[in-house]
Amino acid sequence: MRKWKWLLGLLALPLIYVVIVITLRTIGPSEEQKRAVVLMTTPPFEIERDAFAALWLMPFDVPEAELEAVARRDIEAFKPMHGAQPTELFQSLATQTYAKLPDWNEGIPSACQSYGRECREKLQADPQPVLAWIERNQQRLRKIEALQNYDGLGFGFEPAIDAPIPAFSGIQTSLAISAIVQFDRGEQVQALDRVCRHAQTWRQLGAQSGTLIGKMVAVAFVRQSAELIAEFLSEIPPTAALPDSCVSAFESPLPIDTDQCAAMQGELRYFDSAIRTSSAGESAESPNAVLAAIQNGLFFDTVATTHFQATLLAPFCDAGRHAGLLLDREGGIRPPKQECSWRERAHNWVGCVLVAIGAPAYDDYQNRILDHAARIRLMGGLLWWRAQSDDSETAEARLARMPAEFFSAERPIELVEEGRALRIPLYYRKQDAYWQIPLSATVAGAWAAPAAAGELRQ
Repeated sequence: MRKWKWLLGLLALPLIYVVIVITLRTIGPSEEQKRAVVLMTTPPFEIERDAFAALWLMPFDVPEAELEAVARRDIEAFKPMHGAQPTELFQSLATQTYAKLPDWNEGIPSACQSYGRECREKLQADPQPVLAWIERNQQRLRKIEALQNYDGLGFGFEPAIDAPIPAFSGIQTSLAISAIVQFDRGEQVQALDRVCRHAQTWRQLGAQSGTLIGKMVAVAFVRQSAELIAEFLSEIPPTAALPDSCVSAFESPLPIDTDQCAAMQGELRYFDSAIRTSSAGESAESPNAVLAAIQNGLFFDTVATTHFQATLLAPFCDAGRHAGLLLDREGGIRPPKQECSWRERAHNWVGCVLVAIGAPAYDDYQNRILDHAARIRLMGGLLWWRAQSDDSETAEARLARMPAEFFSAERPIELVEEGRALRIPLYYRKQDAYWQIPLSATVAGAWAAPAAAGELRQ
């Protein structure tokens, strides 16, 4: 008899667990989690001129006046494809009506697929192929520069794990290569103006980006533009007048430069779409269908998982926490460590694991944004440095009196390479520990023209 009682008890355990799961899911998310979802679904700003259509249709010869209409048709055309198993590769309807522009990397030397010093040396040694490339890509270059007419980058397609994204590849390299050729041919002011306006454009698009990928792309483009600008500036006299666009591009960081609220709201929408797609599970004919149904029914609650993720990301939209970002402290907002309670684990342990796996990455994203603001400050400091007129002043003395707006107390600027460069430590150190830019000076505060650099031409 005792043996049967044990057996009945064991058989009752799954039933008891099912009752617990049903009860906990009936109770639903906590009040804190509900508030987090509200916070993470309230847009912090409205983009007046969205660059999505211009970026999405960059590869096609679509007139500017028709961009929005063509992009809307693509968005509608994709809706029936969302969630398809497997997802088909979506092609813009523009392929049916408009000519496709030449591929951006067609005809570019292999050293210039991504810009670097080796690329510039290659362009200087043999400019003819690149001159032909510039002529062939005039329309693409005009479209890249026309992005300055926009003030933000929204979603476009409904945020989903399988949604298409604009092709960002080639935008930065194309602009950089054409500006380098222009600079080396003697049109220094025009080349500087183009790269500074490009940096300003992507600083603005990144500041009002509704997606994390858009924000990180913008951060990368601003950094790469700043490096090219610093390189150009090191080759021209410090007394030369600079375009106003360079000053505007590197004005002191504003709260919106470090604000990640909209991007993290977009991240939550992508996350929610991904787990819902995953929860849809296998088709009824699949041999894993029963196992997937059990997992999703007992161990994975998509609603609870989204609410838990919202709690993790909510600090990025907390105005009080965000106000301290410009203090430039490593980790920035640093959301409090979130762990599932026993109640959440009891009915959603798969969701708890998913959130825990992704949580450490958000520190990295925050540090990359703080580095972005620090680079903007340092570039402002470089422009200030060039404007100083006392050639007898040592580099150390000049650095000592640099205004505080160009650096933070958390990471002061360092003078390196015998006074020939400035650098700052980075918080995101998975690629480099420092960011460094050259000065116009070689010794003390004086400037010596590098080889091949002449008077600044207008």
